[in-house]
Amino acid sequence: MAAANLLDVQREVFRLVTDAVAAIGAPEVYDHTPHHPPNEFVRIDGFSMTDTSMKNCLHGRHSFQVIAFDRPVDDMAVGIGQKRVKEIIEAVCGQFAFQRFMNRMFNLEYVSVERDDDGVTQAATARFTITL
Repeated sequence: MAAANLLDVQREVFRLVTDAVAAIGAPEVYDHTPHHPPNEFVRIDGFSMTDTSMKNCLHGRHSFQVIAFDRPVDDMAVGIGQKRVKEIIEAVCGQFAFQRFMNRMFNLEYVSVERDDDGVTQAATARFTITL
């Protein structure tokens, strides 16, 4: 049953993302935005599952996002470039490119890099899916 795999998928995603960012000396990985976030962090988010079976939710398409943030802290009102978030998201995409989970491959749907509404925070988002 695909819905029964929700927590297993999240655990595996967390492990893969943590391994990827640790390999490049990147920041902590969270499944939420910390109350006082560091200048650099990675968040896994947007977990969802869509039934792809004919009935009984036997197969599902799981999707999730990995978002890398880089922002100035300590009242630094200076904009920063996109280099660091691109390095982080590239490492994450590389980690998922050849990984199998429950004998299935992860699929990259898209990557976007943009500045947040505050004008200084850079964010890179990668959205992945896996059908189990």
